[in-house]
Amino acid sequence: MSAFERRQWEWENATAGAIAGFATVAAMHPLDVVRTRFAVNDGRLTNLPSYKNTAHAIFTITRLEPKIGEKGLRGLYAGFYPAVLGSTVSWGLYFLFYGRAKQRYSKNGTHTLSPGLHLAAAAEAGALYGYLQARVSPTIGVLYDRLLRNSRGSPFQCLWVFPFSV
Repeated sequence: MSAFERRQWEWENATAGAIAGFATVAAMHPLDVVRTRFAVNDGRLTNLPSYKNTAHAIFTITRLEPKIGEKGLRGLYAGFYPAVLGSTVSWGLYFLFYGRAKQRYSKNGTHTLSPGLHLAAAAEAGALYGYLQARVSPTIGVLYDRLLRNSRGSPFQCLWVFPFSV
């Protein structure tokens, strides 16, 4: 296998991981919004609607809350951009690290990997990914929570105060 073919395969792994991260967030983000709404609403604040269950929360966010300032179906995708950015980048990096580790353990594709070496490659990729995630994820998480909680004004208003308030 030539150096160009190996490099192309590494980026194919990273691209596949990024696409998987995007697809996961795109499909499951409405449930994450509902989960976050349940966590934020403890029943003490009266300006937040209370939800009975997941189906009621989805119905309330998409049908009833547009009358009080939300954006209907778009309310289920509040905070989508930071979530999809974080997931796409992190899964792309994980699969890039995993592909490179497998390539190194297989001596550039000349040896077949044993199950133990596959596990070692996954552990190495997870450690590198975890280190980077610990450095970047809190910033994206704060931005995501602020986008979900901001119901008045611009949904990106928190971007202007974000660097100064962390």
